[in-house]
Amino acid sequence: MELRKVLIGLLTVILIGVLVSGCSGGVTEDNFDALESRVDTIQTGDLAEIQNIAAIRELAINYAWAMDELDQEAWASVFSPNIESYTVRDIDGNPRFMIPVPDPGEWQGDVPADEADPTYGAYMKWAQANMLYMMIGGLETPYDQLMAMGGTMVFDRVVNAQSVISNVAVELTGAATATARDYFRHWEIVNPEHSANKNVGRDGDHWYFESGKHEYELAKEDGEWKITKFTGTTLWSEAREIQ
Repeated sequence: MELRKVLIGLLTVILIGVLVSGCSGGVTEDNFDALESRVDTIQTGDLAEIQNIAAIRELAINYAWAMDELDQEAWASVFSPNIESYTVRDIDGNPRFMIPVPDPGEWQGDVPADEADPTYGAYMKWAQANMLYMMIGGLETPYDQLMAMGGTMVFDRVVNAQSVISNVAVELTGAATATARDYFRHWEIVNPEHSANKNVGRDGDHWYFESGKHEYELAKEDGEWKITKFTGTTLWSEAREIQ
């Protein structure tokens, strides 16, 4: 709100300066009528665009803060009840989480005995996908699935987290639609007893680092911007022992 007031004030001062400097006979009533008209145009046009872009950038930041503070209610508030998809891809581009949750089918082949088996990595990814499908795949809507996934695969899985969002780029594609993208850096300490962490070999003795990008599609619903499609792609990951 304060940013909006500052922007209006600055634009008004600039316009007054332009009008006054262009009037050899001084400021007249017509000048002020013209100024009022131009300010109205800014408030309903350019200012609305500024406000929408600022609101979407704030939404991306709120998403990160909700993750860090393990605030599931705040996290849920950034998504539209009509969300179409939510996808998180690993460093190889493979889906780690995907809403709507796909049925991974049956595992083809023998269950690997240990990590030395060349199929072990593929099996563990299948096991995680199958576990997620069994838990929430039967829920009716993508939003229902996402809310259930947030509890079981995000907030129950993480003990401590810190995220940084940068380079938030927003494009307004319509009166109530937009796309956005950003870069993220994310650190987390996990619950080693959670099955999803066990499946990928994450313990409680390390910080797990990831960086990558988010891509969003958004809609303005009841005056508030909400995410309707979300894709997160990991571009780099690392584990460091907690000191």
